[in-house]
Parts: sequence; structure tokens; C-alpha cells
Amino acid sequence: MARALLLMFDLYLRPGELYDIRVGNLAPPVAAGGPSTRHWALTVRLFEGGRLARSGAFDDTVVLDHPSRLFLGTILEGLTSGRGREQLLLPAASPRDFPREFQKSAKHLGLNLVPYQARHGGASEDKAAGTRSLMEIKKRGRWQAEASVRRYEKHGKLAARLSRLTAGQREHLQLCAAQISGILMLTVSPPVFTA
Repeated sequence: MARALLLMFDLYLRPGELYDIRVGNLAPPVAAGGPSTRHWALTVRLFEGGRLARSGAFDDTVVLDHPSRLFLGTILEGLTSGRGREQLLLPAASPRDFPREFQKSAKHLGLNLVPYQARHGGASEDKAAGTRSLMEIKKRGRWQAEASVRRYEKHGKLAARLSRLTAGQREHLQLCAAQISGILMLTVSPPVFTA
């Protein structure tokens, strides 16, 4: 479920999009295609699946190209290897179980969050760090309206939210962020949070 959450964050996925990811929605890197195909790509709402995205579109592609999260490619390779195209990528991240486990974890950390905030958090982090422009964020998030993207220009709001965390929460979250690749690749045990 932690892998599912990071994919939601990195790719700005809506919860419904996360739950529907099939192995066939993913394309591995292809060196022969040049720079545009050197990373894993996820096609949201494949046309063959028959379900429209919230935006009313099919086949929107999002590339896993964030410099600090390229390790997600190794995780995706393991999750897709030897599996059929129609199999769910993350069967444990179901509409029933994922929100419940997310809420349980957030409560343990003393945070009041909902899964949908991962989508907005990824966009906010990319804007605050200068990783992507507002136009790139709009396209990546599959937002139709400019107003939906303008909220990510509000760096002060992000700072205000972070300032409300306790020193213990900030320290724990920073430690987790520093070790996230090892944690998700199961080579490092997650740090234990004590309030």
C-alpha cells in the first residue's frame, strides 16, 4: 500500500485511477525510442478498458521521471514481471482496504489526511521544488481548468501546513523520505514512529 501511495503522489493519480491500474497500463523504458521513452510510463484509463477518465479522456500517459524517484521503475519491473496484462497492478490497494489503511497510518502519525491529498501533494511538491511548471503540472494531473492548477502557486500554504507538524512528526517524515527507496524495495525496515 505504501507503493500505491507513492505512485499516487508521483503520478498525481485520483484514487479511482490507482485502483484500476492493470499491468497492461504500464510500458517499460525502451532505449531505442530516444529520450521520450527512457522511463516507465502509465496510461491512465486505457481505451480498451472502456472507462473514461474523470476528464472524459482515454489514454492519458504519465511518465515516471522524477529524478529522486527513478527507483519506482525497479519496483514496477518487479510488480509487472510474469503477470498478465489484465491483472491489477496493486490488488492490495482496493477501494475498501486502501482508504482504511491510509487513515489508520495517518492517525498513528497524528495527521488528519485523506488519500486524495496525495494527488495534490505531488503537484504541490513539484511546484515548490521547481521540478515542473504549472503547465506541466496541469498536463500531468489531467486537470482541465487553469483554476484547478493555480492552487499550487501558493507556497505559503504549503509552508503553513508543514509548520503545524510537531518536531517529532517532521523528524520522522524526513527520515522516511530519506529512506523511501530502501523501504519500498524492502531492503530497509521502516522507522518506527513514537509520538
